[in-house]
Amino acid sequence: MEYRLAAVLISDVVDYTKRMEEDTEGTVAAWSNARDSVIEPIVEDVDGRVVKFTGDGFLAEFNTVQTALECAIDLQNNLADSTLEFRMAVNLGDIIDDGEDIHGEGINIAARLEGLAEPGGICISGDVYNQVKNRIDAEYQDLGLQEVKNVAEPVQAYAVQIKSLTTEEIEETSGHSTGFKPSGGFYLASNEVWADYLKRERSKARYMGLDQEFISLEEVKKKNPLIDPSRYLLALWDPI
Repeated sequence: MEYRLAAVLISDVVDYTKRMEEDTEGTVAAWSNARDSVIEPIVEDVDGRVVKFTGDGFLAEFNTVQTALECAIDLQNNLADSTLEFRMAVNLGDIIDDGEDIHGEGINIAARLEGLAEPGGICISGDVYNQVKNRIDAEYQDLGLQEVKNVAEPVQAYAVQIKSLTTEEIEETSGHSTGFKPSGGFYLASNEVWADYLKRERSKARYMGLDQEFISLEEVKKKNPLIDPSRYLLALWDPI
């Protein structure tokens, strides 16, 4: 047994039982697609660990609360096109690791917070809020103190208001419309804002089964000698 402090992310599908009754095959297919094409890749990309998948959700662990919340926001943005809706919660607390699963008060609190989240939303504890409020640019709604079963003191909760940038908003942020520049099958990002947009688009493409992959800027130069790779940060190849 290992005892430690950890940042955890817990999630489940809204109205999963009802969805299963109405469309079993479609619900299972949508959940499997979300799990394999969005949840696992995004968690792994930030060095998180999916501890377990449940019938309609998952539990993941991260090294920092900032990474955990950023991952939750990224997941919700990339799951927005799914037919399923997810609730998520992030907490920082004590856990017990038995080698295969994690347990403890930190998990219990996260599960309670997850139940407070709106469909497509994220709820965090006060401990998480105190660490991310000046690091992650988001709107936080105070939900007050919440009672948690088998936890002596009430837990402060906050709802995180997620804002997904549109293409127009990204252009405004970048200051020009050439930050995201299609060129002979390439999508080239000239700044961090467009690079983040490309990453989200690639995740959505994977979810939809489309064949889009990041390639090196050196490879871009080989495919199109007219492109100056020093002007760009990231390149996405779209064969279509």
